Amino acid sequence: MSYPYGSYGQGFPPQSGGPQQPGFPPQPFPQPGFPQQPFAAAPQKPSGVTGIIAGVLAGLGGLANFVGGIAMAFGLAIMIGASTDATGSTDNPWTGLIAITVLNVVSGLLLLIGTVTLLLRKMVGRWLVVAGCAVSILSTLINLTLLPSFIADYEYDRGVGPDLVGVMFAITTIVLVLLPSTTAWIKARQYPVAPQFYPPYPG
Repeated sequence: MSYPYGSYGQGFPPQSGGPQQPGFPPQPFPQPGFPQQPFAAAPQKPSGVTGIIAGVLAGLGGLANFVGGIAMAFGLAIMIGASTDATGSTDNPWTGLIAITVLNVVSGLLLLIGTVTLLLRKMVGRWLVVAGCAVSILSTLINLTLLPSFIADYEYDRGVGPDLVGVMFAITTIVLVLLPSTTAWIKARQYPVAPQFYPPYPG
């Protein structure tokens, strides 16, 4: 007796590729491991353009004030000596110029030290540069408003134009060194972002 579903496959059309095993189709199994994690974007480093420009301006101003103050001190020493020998008086009408000379030297030192510490990205450098610029502006204001143009037997050229340029130079330096971008540039050096590590994926 033959059965329609017998062992010889009667009642079925011939199957290509050999007999198939009954059952469910194969299911894909999930691979073990961790799900892929997106990498966080690296934090963008703050720009140091304003800080570097402020440092360069502070350095130039520091050199100008310091060198100019030393040269002015030698010139005053010669002028005061000549004036005392000629008049025989012990009065000193050069007090204002002496004060300006001292202020210029102090301003130059503050700016030079501030330039170095600022370019090393130390917060104290900002305040040294600001202090040096403030002393320079004070010296210029004394020169323009309090000193006469004629002292003793010598005519003193106050140089209004160069002094005004110096004031604008100092104000620009103060603005640049106090900008938030300069602060962020300095803090990025003091508090660097720690690198983030991710566990390796299993093979």
